[in-house]
Amino acid sequence: MWLWVTKMGYDQHWRVASAQTALIRMPLAMEIEWGYGAATIREKVTENFLTLTQARADIRVMMFQCNDVPAMTDPLIDLANHFEGTQQGDRWLFAGWGWDTNQMHCRFYSA
Repeated sequence: MWLWVTKMGYDQHWRVASAQTALIRMPLAMEIEWGYGAATIREKVTENFLTLTQARADIRVMMFQCNDVPAMTDPLIDLANHFEGTQQGDRWLFAGWGWDTNQMHCRFYSA
């Protein structure tokens, strides 16, 4: 088996492959929203997060920057919970750089 790190569809994802097949499982899928201003960052993060909710990965990572990271993370978790494709045990890592705190805030969530 091999672990491939490729960029196709997500900002980053890892996939496990073998000689017989190009995809056995996806250990990680990641979306990153960086570089937008305060006026549009929530819209851009949410838009990319909706793509990430559809991934069947061992862990999904959403990385972003904004003011008030918890105020960004809570609605994203709510979106994941309301998505009918979310399964019990789905795991998420939210990593947000707080413009207001000048710190990285990380939150792990399991459905």
